[in-house]
Amino acid sequence: MKPAARRRALVVGVGLLVALLVGGRWLALETAERAWGASLPGGSAYLVARDFARLVSGLLLVGAVAWSTANLLFVYRSIGSMQLSRRLGDLEIVEAVPQRVLLAGTIASGMVFGFLLTLGTGDWWMAAALASRPVRFAVTEPVLHRDVGYYLAQLPWTERLWAFALVAVCSATVIVGLLYAGIGSLRFRRWLPYANAHARAHLGALLALLGVTLTWGALLDPLEAVAGLHGTLAPHALGARVAAAPVVTAAGVVATVVSVIWGLREKPVLLVAAWSTMLAASLLGFAVIPAALAGSADRMDLALAAERQRLEGIAFGVTVLAERPPPGYASPDAAAAAVPLWDAQRVLAAAASRADLRGPTPSRATPVAAALSPPTSPYADRWGRATWLVALKPNVDSVLAQQSSPDWTAMHRGAWARVGRPIAAIEDDTLLEFAPVSTRDSASWFGAQFTEFAVAAPDTWPALSESGIALSGAWRRTALAWALQSPALARHETDGLVLLWRRDVRSRLSRLAPFAQFDEPVPIVADSALWWLAYGYLEADAFPLARPVDAGGMGGGGGGGATPTRCDTSAPGWSARFAPGPGTRDCTWRPVRTRSPPRGPRCSSR
Repeated sequence: MKPAARRRALVVGVGLLVALLVGGRWLALETAERAWGASLPGGSAYLVARDFARLVSGLLLVGAVAWSTANLLFVYRSIGSMQLSRRLGDLEIVEAVPQRVLLAGTIASGMVFGFLLTLGTGDWWMAAALASRPVRFAVTEPVLHRDVGYYLAQLPWTERLWAFALVAVCSATVIVGLLYAGIGSLRFRRWLPYANAHARAHLGALLALLGVTLTWGALLDPLEAVAGLHGTLAPHALGARVAAAPVVTAAGVVATVVSVIWGLREKPVLLVAAWSTMLAASLLGFAVIPAALAGSADRMDLALAAERQRLEGIAFGVTVLAERPPPGYASPDAAAAAVPLWDAQRVLAAAASRADLRGPTPSRATPVAAALSPPTSPYADRWGRATWLVALKPNVDSVLAQQSSPDWTAMHRGAWARVGRPIAAIEDDTLLEFAPVSTRDSASWFGAQFTEFAVAAPDTWPALSESGIALSGAWRRTALAWALQSPALARHETDGLVLLWRRDVRSRLSRLAPFAQFDEPVPIVADSALWWLAYGYLEADAFPLARPVDAGGMGGGGGGGATPTRCDTSAPGWSARFAPGPGTRDCTWRPVRTRSPPRGPRCSSR
């Protein structure tokens, strides 16, 4: 075999190997994700949302790559040849770049350019999902008379599309202009642009698209101002923006038409005059004048203030403000017994020192969370003393400190994979009395900080047979082993077992409901079972007339609300419900959330 043929065969072999590894890894992850989704109640909605997210991301990527590559190829057509010079001693050697190399570099640059345009768009699918199934609240704001559902569901997606189009068109215009200037097709004389027919047609089309994009932004600006996307609402500044929008829109239409004319017939003076007018109108109408009016004394009239209060009440689910003292206790003794003296961290430290309460192998479990229990709990103290519920987790961190780590079976199938029943800690003056809590399940397979996957036998643990991933079939076991980097899952001795994956409560809920931000889960006992309760907060990017609220990343902005979600520990079941007094953001997500809660405010879907 000739050296050239050997090199070609080596390149083909390496390419096939890379394609096999990358494609096989992707196929294994896809199989594992779909198997995990099928093991969940309502998991089909999770898979649909995942497919929709990839569809939106894929469309954005394909559109960005096609846009950037097409613009660069149009520039490539105007290049006759490219020559590179190099010196060898006193000789200057000029070499022409092959057209195939130049074409390949153009396409590669376009792909990189398109990929850079889509950075940061990974979570845009949630805004697209809301816009695809908007909710109508039959509540309109008093300025532009739009329904609240438009600001919650449709405006965020429209704003993202506009920003994406603006960045794509602006960057393409700048890059293409620099390329044409570099090859001599575009030049400036007395600050006026002159170009040949090819470059002028291309740049004229780009400038026309830029004018359309800026005109679109001028139409959106009053809506953004009402929604609070330009800061806290100031009535005079809002009036200036609303009045400036038609003027800037008209200037944008004129700039667009003039750009098309310049692309067909060279009219540089007209082009510069139209775009100068457009930019000056935008700067004055949307920046200078509103900033000056917002800094002056600007008092809101009573009618608009009343509307703001009404809309803010709807946004945060507080329609009626009741001024009353907090509920009291029957007697001082009852208050002294019910008010806790300990906090969660000190309860956990005290429970960690009691190794006798953590089962026959206390080194394999450690306290992870403590929550104050209501007096009506079945394990609460009958004298009304404050009672804490302490939950456990596998003490995986202690494995790193051991000289000999447990084998795979002990780590993922044995006692390291689960913990025992929770513990009740009853306050007795300055001490704690510990007692095990009776639950119908002797082991907990899910909980806070359960970081490792587990494998269980459905005959021994029947509750897991319907909710775990069945390890059946050679390809499924191979795919799960590849995805989890655990070759033992592909062995025949695991055939017929069930895999428990993603057992940490908070990360599990965040994956099932990515539109919410969850608090740290707290343990509770209900129906003789240990559950984990976590509040998920929903944020709104925009809400009409509502002032932004900084809630530490939990439910801030306009229209925040809380949805309590609970997760069973014996089997990976979960349910979600509205908290009392839900905000509009909860109602907005209801048509597209993973599982619709059984109760909530009335809202209609268009």
